Amino acid sequence: MRDKNKILKILAAFVCIMILFCGCNYNSGLAIGKVESSTGTRIKQSHLLLNGTEVRTLSAGKEEQKMEAIIVTEEGEIDITVTDRNGEEIIFLDNAETGTYEFTAEGKIKITIKAKDHHGSFEIKRADS
Repeated sequence: MRDKNKILKILAAFVCIMILFCGCNYNSGLAIGKVESSTGTRIKQSHLLLNGTEVRTLSAGKEEQKMEAIIVTEEGEIDITVTDRNGEEIIFLDNAETGTYEFTAEGKIKITIKAKDHHGSFEIKRADS
């Protein structure tokens, strides 16, 4: 019985540590045919269908950087909001159409993606990469 409790405590500690180190990514909704590639400074995702909300964090760097959001909307709607570490809105793309949108940011940024029947892709990255 002691060994079982010890294993459960170790497992609980491991889960807590994983939650802390995985960052602040949140997903709710439905994604079909989703392919994603992410690093600490870039996120790229394509999907056949995306419904719901996703939240990601990226590092824009210690100094202000030129950033870009590259959106492809074949069908449906996608809203993208980028906020800084203080919660101040940097850019809001309402029902974003296909295009490249530029903005500047520094430090940790939070990206909130809200989609309704969206077919397409998005990429958020430093403009120089």
